Amino acid sequence: MNRTSVLSDRLGAEQLAKLSTIAGGTRLHVPSSTLPPATGGTDGFARLSAFVGKDLATLLVLHFADSRIYVPRGKRSAQVDPRKVAKLDAKGWSATRIARKLGCSNRTIHAARSRTKRKETTCKE
Repeated sequence: MNRTSVLSDRLGAEQLAKLSTIAGGTRLHVPSSTLPPATGGTDGFARLSAFVGKDLATLLVLHFADSRIYVPRGKRSAQVDPRKVAKLDAKGWSATRIARKLGCSNRTIHAARSRTKRKETTCKE
């Protein structure tokens, strides 16, 4: 069973579509609890809720507590311009932030970085 099937089985197709729209192509940390810091929890649930909404965050904690999950985009993302990635890299942006900005996955950003490094290495030789 692939990851998309697991997410779909546990969240349902409608919630998975919503999650993919919000965070597709990225990894999310799912906190271990829905408790706020004042009652022994962490602020992780508050951050996740602010990002994906309280109902969806609660479902994620119920099924994937204390883990990191990869959220599929639902379709293949187009190639990104490596120059745009390099420009945002130079500003110190993380792969996740760049992926959200350019509408692709973290994996696409890592691939673009690798292609750029290979070209730089080849040009120096």
